[in-house]
Amino acid sequence: MRTFKSQIDGIIFYPQLVAATSVMLYSLWVGYVVLWILSMLWAVFLIAKIIGTEYVILDDGTLCLRSGYLSSRRIAVTEIKSICTRQNNKAIFSSYVLSRRNVMLCLSNDKRPIRLSPKESEAFVSELLRRNPHIEIIDNVVQRIEIHGEITGSDRHSTIGIVGFLRAEQIIKNFILFFFGQST
Repeated sequence: MRTFKSQIDGIIFYPQLVAATSVMLYSLWVGYVVLWILSMLWAVFLIAKIIGTEYVILDDGTLCLRSGYLSSRRIAVTEIKSICTRQNNKAIFSSYVLSRRNVMLCLSNDKRPIRLSPKESEAFVSELLRRNPHIEIIDNVVQRIEIHGEITGSDRHSTIGIVGFLRAEQIIKNFILFFFGQST
């Protein structure tokens, strides 16, 4: 059994928590009981989602997804047909996602993909690949690398590291271009 905690995008969730606490304190001060109850529920569910979102891969090959009090799901790792590792800003409000940098799982029997945001995304994908080597990794950088050479089996694990390095290099180039107006 291996547990992966969710990566938290503080820009999205912590201001909501501050807003919920501020509204809760203001409504308590003014005497708005209904608003106080609603803001208290909002804060409790945010805290539960921040603390309780995790992804557990059991020894029997089951992926358990948990998020807060309300959402949990079990998926057999053999049902996963592909993994997409791209940054998706629209998926931040998905039930198992707490970050814009997320992993999308496409299942063989489900039409809608499942989005996750593990803190250790490379280790998470490697663990899924170890349990199901037939999973296809979909990523623009990976597809460019696959054109130059065939990637199979254990080479996929090193490809994920290359993808992380190439993304970091692109981020640095964009930073220099934005602030200094020139590329390296």
